[in-house]
Amino acid sequence: MMALQRNVTGPGISSAREKDSRKGRFQGTTRDPIFGKHVDTSEMAAILRGPSAAHRAPDLRGLQLGPWRLCRPLGQGGMGAVWLGERCDAEFRMRVAVKLLKNPLASPQLVERFKRERQFLADLSHPNIAVLHDGGTTPQGLPYLVMESLLGAA
Repeated sequence: MMALQRNVTGPGISSAREKDSRKGRFQGTTRDPIFGKHVDTSEMAAILRGPSAAHRAPDLRGLQLGPWRLCRPLGQGGMGAVWLGERCDAEFRMRVAVKLLKNPLASPQLVERFKRERQFLADLSHPNIAVLHDGGTTPQGLPYLVMESLLGAA
C-alpha cells in the first residue's frame, strides 16, 4: 500500500491541493496520474455517489395506473424506472413489474421509443422473456407497461 501511495504522490504526481497552497490554483482538483490532467474532485465525487435527486425517478409509491398500484421501486435505467406493482381492483391478486418513463418531460421521440418497446414485448412469446400483461398511459400522458414479476425466480 505504501508503494502505491508513493507512486500517487511521488515526483511529478502531486495533489493539486498541495499546489494550491503553494501557487493558489487548482483548488478542488487532483492530477490524473495517467493523463496528467487536472480533474475536478467534486465532479468525481458526484459520479461515485450516483444519480442526483434531479435525475432519480420521483417516489410514485401508491400511484394507481388502471387496476395496478405501484408498491416500491425495483430499479431504474436511463429511460425508465421499474416498480413492483399489485392488482388493486379486488378482482384477483397479482404482483407485477411496472415500467414507466421517469421523466414527465420526455421528448416525443423517447415516448415513441417506449411505445415501440411495449409493442415489441406484446408481440413476443418465449419462455425466457417476461410476459407483458397490460399497458397504458399515465395521467401525464406517459406510456407504461405491466409485466410478469420475476422476483425470486431463478
